[in-house]
Amino acid sequence: MYIMRTTPDIKHHLQQIDEMLTNNFIPAITDGHILSERDRLLLSLPTRYGGLAIPIFQDIADREFEYSQYISSTLTQKIIDQDSNIDMAELYLIKSKKFECLSKRNTFYKLILENIRKEMNAEELRANDLAQLKGSSSWLTSIPLKEDNLLLNKREFYDGVSLRYRWSIKYLPTSCVCGAKFDIDHAMTCKKGGFISCRHNEIRDILAKLLDEVCRDVDIEPALLPLTGENFNKTSNSTNEARLDVSARNFWNRGERAFFDVRVVNPFAQRHKQQKLENVLKNNEKEKKTQYNTRVISIEHGSFTPIVMSCYGGMGREGEHFIKTLAKKLSEKKNILECKIVAYIRTKLCFALLRASLLCLRGTRVLNVKKLNIDVNEIELVNVQSIN
Repeated sequence: MYIMRTTPDIKHHLQQIDEMLTNNFIPAITDGHILSERDRLLLSLPTRYGGLAIPIFQDIADREFEYSQYISSTLTQKIIDQDSNIDMAELYLIKSKKFECLSKRNTFYKLILENIRKEMNAEELRANDLAQLKGSSSWLTSIPLKEDNLLLNKREFYDGVSLRYRWSIKYLPTSCVCGAKFDIDHAMTCKKGGFISCRHNEIRDILAKLLDEVCRDVDIEPALLPLTGENFNKTSNSTNEARLDVSARNFWNRGERAFFDVRVVNPFAQRHKQQKLENVLKNNEKEKKTQYNTRVISIEHGSFTPIVMSCYGGMGREGEHFIKTLAKKLSEKKNILECKIVAYIRTKLCFALLRASLLCLRGTRVLNVKKLNIDVNEIELVNVQSIN
């Protein structure tokens, strides 16, 4: 990038680099996926547009040099004139030029994406929409620190990229142990093996731990007060065993108990395929509110917030509001910029969802070995013999 911004007319010199990236580097990080021209263009876009931020340098070299020359023209003239003084108006001009070039760059990316999306099928369009949700690309942009558990092995990375673009994934079984045909969508919804519950529980535990930093009386799976004759709508949960995922005091209002319930949805499930992505998240939030909102307000005298997330990353409007409020409270306590806290939370949630999706995809749902002659009751017998 430095060379492109400081050296004119080097477009033709970058051809070899682009060929190496397309023919060697990208296949190496995608398990040998053969790229079409459209795929290569998509991967060249920033992650916020659904790409991998691997540029096609020939296409951007001239533009990057022009932008650099335009932004630095004021400073260049200062150097030529050997003038070391610079006033606020000149600094403001430089800053405004930066924003202008950034806007032009984003317009260029949006135009490319718009042309690519015209050739996509319905599944690819949904995948691209998911990749553009806030936080869904954090696993690609974060530093892979082992101590923070932000590290993926090569199989996990291959599968993560394939899930992101709905590419075919290698070495999957043809049928599931539950008897259904095994594919990506079935893997994300099959309850065999308990992976769906693990996915939900990890998100719940992360949010509870973060809430415990800024709230009092944080509880996981709190039981709701039993009903004593109160009547609600038919769609409300009226069972005495009803529970929510997390509760915390003093989150929205002082002294008030706030209840949160997590739902992780598969946007490619049959019931969601005909809906727009924003409607999928919104409708699931409404379902949760219909079940619990009236009961929590009337009986618990608290508040209820549904945290609806896609298994591929991103969340609904109420979840986003919750994350921003939580980040603000953590920012005030830790004296860290709020934007950094938001990025941290989204990264933790993104990795949790990704690992859970990979577990659903690759996890063993049944012990695939011959039955061994082992009786677990022998443990008790051995224990009795050792005591005697």
